[in-house]
Amino acid sequence: MSGSRGSGVGSQGSVKDNSVGVLVLARVSAPMSLRVRTESGSDRIKDASAIRKLNQTSTRQHHGRSALSNSSNAPSPVTVTETQFIQDFFTWALPAHSLTQNEQNYWNDILRAAYPQGPAAMQNAVRELGMTLFESADYAARGRDNRGYVYDLYKTYLRREPDEPSWTNWANAVPSMGRESVRHGFDQSAEFVTVVANITLTGSASATAASLISARVDPFNQTGNQLAARDCEWSLPLLSLPGRAGLDLGLGLSYSSQVWTRSGSYLYFDQDTGNPSPGFRLGFATIQSQIFDAQTARSVYVLISSSGQRVELRQVGTSNIYEAADSSYLQLTDNTNNLLLRTTDGTQISYGWFEYEWRATQIKDRNGNFVTINNDWRGDIQTITDTLGRVITFNYDGNANLLSITQSWSNHPHLGDVWLGRGVQHERVQFHRRDSRRHIRQRIDPGAQASESR
Repeated sequence: MSGSRGSGVGSQGSVKDNSVGVLVLARVSAPMSLRVRTESGSDRIKDASAIRKLNQTSTRQHHGRSALSNSSNAPSPVTVTETQFIQDFFTWALPAHSLTQNEQNYWNDILRAAYPQGPAAMQNAVRELGMTLFESADYAARGRDNRGYVYDLYKTYLRREPDEPSWTNWANAVPSMGRESVRHGFDQSAEFVTVVANITLTGSASATAASLISARVDPFNQTGNQLAARDCEWSLPLLSLPGRAGLDLGLGLSYSSQVWTRSGSYLYFDQDTGNPSPGFRLGFATIQSQIFDAQTARSVYVLISSSGQRVELRQVGTSNIYEAADSSYLQLTDNTNNLLLRTTDGTQISYGWFEYEWRATQIKDRNGNFVTINNDWRGDIQTITDTLGRVITFNYDGNANLLSITQSWSNHPHLGDVWLGRGVQHERVQFHRRDSRRHIRQRIDPGAQASESR
């Protein structure tokens, strides 16, 4: 995004007419994501105790932690129209950006579609606005230091000047918690909830209202159908262990080049938070935090399968039940502190909350056989125990980068099929995380030279 802001904060005349339909693209900057793992590990949450300490005076919501206590310096909330709120948010987050009419209409539609659905839908709609701006290439180009970043969060999410010592405490917490986590502290706070509750509408949503999730579940933006998505796909089975009563344990590594998603005037990068790197999937299906779909005017969860396919689970009325929008007939129950996913064959998958995403913790069939997944506080898989008691272990380096997957049978260690790092031995896959081209090298024959694909 480029251009200059024509007028002052919240000026109604600051919206630029985009009559020629030129798209303004905001790219989500991958290095700002907590889940993009670097050599130093500085972009990951490294100290869980720091989060708990900053949250000890605040309330916890089921999809995150409220990290701001009510400040005595906070002004009494005032009502603001959705149009003004959006303009102010842009002004404070991206002061050099000239808000286009297309952008204004896009965000107006999202907030207007969310408003009748209640406070939670409105909060999720504003969170999407904040994520789009604060993880954009334009914001990264501002070069804000940690103190400046926290200042911008106060102005956008709480609509006020920061107070001390909270401002300094949050700025000092950024290096250990990461910017994304600090931002969630603001967008989960009680004060933010009050601010959003005071937004009023000046109109209704148009028939073309849509949001990011609407684009993400579009068949043309999904892996699994290359004719529609026109992406490059690759997969490699890592292990397949027959289990009791047909509950087998399978593990594979898959890749899709479909890492960009266009929604409105924006391009989003790696919204699936690929693991071990953008575009890749390794492990079990995950469920991302609740969001709002402006196209269907529903609160939804999005399930990302182990192959990277996305399934939208839509709320049924105002209940805690969510049902799949496709023909998979999946049903999700939101139990506040955990989720339970049911499939048509009677399988139940339990999910726990880890680092702003729901991760599978147990898979149980209708006969009571189960697979147990142990995750660390980040949500990274530590061990998988199948129905016959076999244990699969995931091994990491000091920066939480996956090194290998190993399996032990009767106390005899057996090297797993996947390796992430340098050095090719046996039948392993080598992944160079720090290679800008993200080469993948696969050794098919231990006696042959490693082949290379790009």
